[in-house]
Amino acid sequence: MSWITTLFLRFQGIWLDKWARCIPSAEILECAKRDWRIALAGFTGQEIRRGIDYARDNLDWPPSIAEFKKLCRPVIEPASKFWGEGHPSYDELQKYKRREPDKEISCTKSGELIKISPKS
Repeated sequence: MSWITTLFLRFQGIWLDKWARCIPSAEILECAKRDWRIALAGFTGQEIRRGIDYARDNLDWPPSIAEFKKLCRPVIEPASKFWGEGHPSYDELQKYKRREPDKEISCTKSGELIKISPKS
């Protein structure tokens, strides 16, 4: 069984009749498989699993190809977008980036203090 057939079977299992309504005929199924196979060329199995897991847990409807690609390879925003300069967590992250390798640094995460030590 091809990986694209396995992916579509997973989608069928997750979204049941919603997925079936998206692909009403054998011709559309073959066209969809071709388009998804081309769109996901170069994605790893781990990336595709990440997309499936997120979609299963968070989406009420099957994703489009473009949506699924974003779930497989989410954009990681820089810390400054979430915290902004001047926020204690952002400032600690900057200290960690500039740290001297032989010194211990503390970092805040969600209000929790975490000790980060260099590898011995």
